[in-house]
Amino acid sequence: MLTLGCEGYRFGRTEYYDGGSADPTKNLQLAAVLKRAKEMDVPKENIEKALAKATQGKDPNANTFVYEALAFNTVGLIVECATDNNNRTIHNLREILNDYGARAAPVKFMFRRVGYVTVRDSVAQQAEAKERETKINQLLSTAMDNGAFEFDQLKTEDVARTYWFMCEPDLLHPLLAAIVELDSSWHIGTREFRYIPLEDSPEEPSDETKSDLRALMDELEANEDVVNVWSSLPEDLDS
Repeated sequence: MLTLGCEGYRFGRTEYYDGGSADPTKNLQLAAVLKRAKEMDVPKENIEKALAKATQGKDPNANTFVYEALAFNTVGLIVECATDNNNRTIHNLREILNDYGARAAPVKFMFRRVGYVTVRDSVAQQAEAKERETKINQLLSTAMDNGAFEFDQLKTEDVARTYWFMCEPDLLHPLLAAIVELDSSWHIGTREFRYIPLEDSPEEPSDETKSDLRALMDELEANEDVVNVWSSLPEDLDS
């Protein structure tokens, strides 16, 4: 991902590819990102550079595909890619996986694909308790009415509250639109499609395995053609 020059706020290829367009009038996810960046006074040139880098060297119609792999005999990996050269990308992925003793294997059965969004109220700490609870109840009700099937509050040290919601993939954009329309003080954070583990691992992996897995995922994510990497270990999901 690419930093826009403001600590704690990031913009990357995920918004561009998941939303399907570099035009914010046609891409709700990208529009929400740009709106939030402007509210945080991120310099216009930083926004333009980040958007250019996210699309740099990529055909807007670049082929997207999912690569499945098995690491350490039990850990499934889903690697989402966007590339103009499948052969190059697959070759590079195999080289990285080989370095860790991992290999291509069908692992989608370990995952469920969902839409995922986080929402934060930046002015909640200034609101009266009753007003704050009303706003939160409206948010939760709106989310559930528009496809969210699971939600919870993120544990943060910030006084403002942040909630995450999951929905079916085809309901992510309608859910985002409903939240944005509800109240402009709710700020959209993460918005993406995720692969979440269907079941807990039958046995707890060792600390060494966890460390090696993180190193493998970091190396995969560093590849220019990789958009996201998901692991079948629940603790490796980022909030």
